[in-house]
Amino acid sequence: MQASRQNLFRFSLYVWLTIAMFAVVVVSFVVYVRAEKRIDRANEVRVQSLALSDELRRSSDDLTRMVRIYVATGKPIFKQHYQEILDIRDGKAPRPVDYQNVYWELVTPDNQRPRPMGPAIPFLKLLQEAGCTEEEFAKLAQAKANSDALARTEFAAMALLESSHPPTAAHQAKAQEMVTNEAYQQAKAEIMLPISEFNSLVAARTLRAVRDAEGHATVMRVVFIVLTTIPMLLLWQIRQSLQAILGGSVTDVFKSIERLGRGDFSSVIPVAKGMENSVLGWLFTMRLNLAQLYAQRKDAEDAVRQSEQRFHQALDDMMEGCMLIGFDWTILYVNEAGAQYAQRQRAELMGHKLMAVFPGIEQSDVFALYRQVMDERTPLRQEVSFQFPDGSVRWFELCVTPTQEGISSLGLDISERRQLAQRQEIATAQLERQVAERTADLQAALDAVRQSSAAKSTFLSGMSHELRTPMNAILGFSQLLQMQAMPDRQKGMVTEIYRAGQHLLALIDDLLDLTRVESGKVPLSITPVALADVVKEALSMAQAHIERMGIELVNHCAPQACVLADAVRLRQVIVNLLTNAAKYNREHGRITIDTAVTDKHGLRLSISDTGQGIAPEQMPFLFRTFERLGAERSGIQGSGIGLALSRQLTELMGGTIGVSSKVGEGSTFWIELPQARPGATTDGATVPHLEDAHSKGPLEVLYIEDNPANLKVVEHMFTLRPHWQLSTAETGPAGLAQARSRPPDVILLDIHLPGMDGYEVLQALRSDSRTRSIPVIALSADAMPEQVERGLQAGFQAYLAKPLDLQQLLATLDVQAGQTVYP
Repeated sequence: MQASRQNLFRFSLYVWLTIAMFAVVVVSFVVYVRAEKRIDRANEVRVQSLALSDELRRSSDDLTRMVRIYVATGKPIFKQHYQEILDIRDGKAPRPVDYQNVYWELVTPDNQRPRPMGPAIPFLKLLQEAGCTEEEFAKLAQAKANSDALARTEFAAMALLESSHPPTAAHQAKAQEMVTNEAYQQAKAEIMLPISEFNSLVAARTLRAVRDAEGHATVMRVVFIVLTTIPMLLLWQIRQSLQAILGGSVTDVFKSIERLGRGDFSSVIPVAKGMENSVLGWLFTMRLNLAQLYAQRKDAEDAVRQSEQRFHQALDDMMEGCMLIGFDWTILYVNEAGAQYAQRQRAELMGHKLMAVFPGIEQSDVFALYRQVMDERTPLRQEVSFQFPDGSVRWFELCVTPTQEGISSLGLDISERRQLAQRQEIATAQLERQVAERTADLQAALDAVRQSSAAKSTFLSGMSHELRTPMNAILGFSQLLQMQAMPDRQKGMVTEIYRAGQHLLALIDDLLDLTRVESGKVPLSITPVALADVVKEALSMAQAHIERMGIELVNHCAPQACVLADAVRLRQVIVNLLTNAAKYNREHGRITIDTAVTDKHGLRLSISDTGQGIAPEQMPFLFRTFERLGAERSGIQGSGIGLALSRQLTELMGGTIGVSSKVGEGSTFWIELPQARPGATTDGATVPHLEDAHSKGPLEVLYIEDNPANLKVVEHMFTLRPHWQLSTAETGPAGLAQARSRPPDVILLDIHLPGMDGYEVLQALRSDSRTRSIPVIALSADAMPEQVERGLQAGFQAYLAKPLDLQQLLATLDVQAGQTVYP
């Protein structure tokens, strides 16, 4: 093996050396060709340079000939030719093609030219392009300059001839003498002398260039001959290495491979001694291996034949019918089950055409399936029926697959399964009818639930109105009394009445909110909210509870904290948590507000107190509705609604609420909401302090209200604005009559009026040109959000809920009158 590798290495080395030498030979040949071309180029330069010098000589002779003929004959054509020769030489006229050859001698008397014209090229430029040396160029330039000088003498002779018309004999003789005298001949000699010297210089230079090129070419020719002998030596070495690799001649190797290719493994392949690791040696080993493989293949074929027999036996034992059909619809094979399904003997099927065995099968679903697979060459599985000649119909599940011979069909009789499926379809239809009936019952129940929900909404709206109406009188008169001067003891009583009313109103609002949340009717506006601003608003609303307990407040809310939430509902939740932290705290305790970013990129607001804490066994009941965990026996006011409502509102806003507590140390309630990008909050309008608002101008107001207590509250409020006038009406028609007879500046309108409600009154006001432009403010105890939205869409200038905030009502009237001033 080592020797064969060395032979292969030598063979590869010689091959690469040969390739390299051939590359060197090619390069040397290219260099040799270029040397030969240098000879050609040197000769071309020699010929071109001599041609240019000859052209200058001939042009000088042509000029002399043209001027002498013109002086002798006076024909203008020869003067024209004379001028054209000068212009061609100076590049001012087109240069005839092949101008270096004979040209002017071939021009006919009628000026017919022997060759077409080419581009105009100055003679000196041709000299530069010919590669002349500076000395050579100077010689021809001197010859041209001498020729140009002689041309002036020739122009003078022609001018003398033209000085008289017709030319006189004296002028003609003088002109001829000027172009033939000794001075003229001397000038011609001065032209020819530089040309002769130029020819000598060019001949010497070009001859040297030609001889140098020939010497270089001779050297390259010798090198090329020497280099071509090296590849031949390398080719001989390649032949020797190849013979060592093959182990013999190429003919011996070819004959051995040919015998093996024919499958002749018995003929001996001769291998010389020491050539066991050659190609012939390997072929000898391969012959032995192939002979062994051939014997093994024969054994394998016998095994396959036996396996095929077992396979056919297995097919015959199958429950499924198997049939092979050729492209010409001949049944090539069918197993026992297939023959039984076909109700034929196997001998009646195999070797016969399908159409001959089953006449009319072309119109059956079975044949359509066979035809589709035969054409598309795609396997298909399908349930089909087939009617036999005796009229019986059977169902089969067929799996038809394309094969090299045609198609194969594997089928199973499913007639009994089809009957069972039909029975199941009947049962399914009955079940579907029952489901439809049950669905109708469920739809009726759903309609009843919807009606109940609508009735619940109506009840909530009515309940809100009925609860808020008496509260309007309680809180309204309380506010009026607080605005008046009275002893401190009585003022304290009024304050307690107002606080109790506010507590009752908050309880009513919580109950309504809880009901709306449970019914899914709480509208939310999820926007980026500045948390610090909402906390500040909530603190102002819970300030009374905090101050009453003498509690220290520590606010660490991050100024840039921003969350995604509904600002109103978030403030409601925070107020609830702050109120609880104050109510269930110890006297002179502490409330701490803090914020932190959670791992889930949310923002957590924590409110901690120093109260008694919550026992672990009470935690599961903390957020249940109406559950106070025994606090109802402590004398602390509460309803058990706040935490349940806070939890539902927080979850509606996409957040979570939780608590951690230690008995005897206090509790920490927290809410976690999605964090918003800082700076994304919408700037709200600046709300003035209503206590600082005051009106300077008069205002006429009409109040349409059927409740006497509500009328009295507003009448007493107007005593705070002596320059305002208030007129009242207890029904819608009465209010319309007053508005039409004496249109007021503003109309305050109750919604729930007897007979004609507030919306009908508003529509009547808007349909009358006398009252159309009067601002109308709704005052209603129906504070449901959908009712407020309905009122604003109906056209009310504002919608104020009862119990009335008198400061808000006064400010609204100030704005409507356009007289509000904010110091």
